[in-house]
Amino acid sequence: MFDGTGWAAAEIVVFMLIATLVGLAIGWILGRWVQRANIGGEYESELEDARSHVQTAEAKAGDLQADLERSQLEVKAEQAKLAEVSSKLEEAEGIGADLETVKAELAEKDAEIERLSGELDARSGLEEDLERKAGVLAEKNAEIERLSGELDARSGLEEDLERKAGVLAEKNAEIERLSGELDARSGLEEDLERKAGVLAEKDREIEQLSARLDACQADRTAMEEDLGRVRADLANSASRVAALEADLTTTTAAAPAAALVEDVVVIEADPAASAAEEAVAAETPAGPEPTKEEGLAAIAEIAERTAGAGPRADDDLKKVRGIGPKLERTLKDLGITSFRQIANFQSDDIALVTAALDAFKGRIERDDWMSSAAEEHARKYGEPV
Repeated sequence: MFDGTGWAAAEIVVFMLIATLVGLAIGWILGRWVQRANIGGEYESELEDARSHVQTAEAKAGDLQADLERSQLEVKAEQAKLAEVSSKLEEAEGIGADLETVKAELAEKDAEIERLSGELDARSGLEEDLERKAGVLAEKNAEIERLSGELDARSGLEEDLERKAGVLAEKNAEIERLSGELDARSGLEEDLERKAGVLAEKDREIEQLSARLDACQADRTAMEEDLGRVRADLANSASRVAALEADLTTTTAAAPAAALVEDVVVIEADPAASAAEEAVAAETPAGPEPTKEEGLAAIAEIAERTAGAGPRADDDLKKVRGIGPKLERTLKDLGITSFRQIANFQSDDIALVTAALDAFKGRIERDDWMSSAAEEHARKYGEPV
């Protein structure tokens, strides 16, 4: 079946065919007429034949035009039927969609009916339970009425609760504001922790400097005492020189005078050393002094005995008053590495260590290594020796 566009194209083709036939006929007639005009009237009969052919073609064209109009009418009738069928088809499609929807709804209703039937069967035994619960509900209603009375009696609390709720909301707003400020200041905590660490390091440095200052003050006190003794010795030496000068003026022997002058020169040459030696000799108890070899031989026993139980610590012995880097290296080479060992020195140990170190006699007692080591041990390990 053709639609409207197809029939229009068919009409155009038919008209073109008719026009072509008419043109061919006219051309043929004109050609024949020209030919006859040139040669005379020989072809008049042929012209008549051509005219008859033209009339025949025109008749055929009229028939074709009538057939075309009849075909157009049939096409229009078919188009009307097609439109009617299309509308019915659309209605049928809509009815089919509605039917599918109704089927789906019907299936859902069937499932719902089955579910409700199951629930109804499952709940068939609930009637007695409902009656029992109805009695309990009546009791609860009575309890509710009693509590309602109490609630009416406490109705004044609602206003107080509302007021407190407002206060609580204000407090919550204040807490949120403070939380925001706290978040804004959270970056300060890390800075404070870092500065606290720096401050702790500074405190440790201050403690070390304080210990060194105490050692310096002790050294200064000892030096002042030595200076006092030296000044006393100088005064004695001055009086002795004066006496010798008086004797020198009265004597006539040259040799004795020269010996006395040499004695004075020796005394004046190193008064501090003689005074220090006299002071140490006065403070040190009399007895045979151990040699360096004896001290080295006994130092291992001293190091083992004074170390105590447990592993031997490796402390910074320079913190002990009077011990410098050189003495620390020497002590650690001898096996004395901890504050505990120095703090446990006995009088005999002091003499042997002094000899092993080849140190100045009385230095350990003067700087009081034992007390200083005990203090450093307590400061580092938090316990007494």
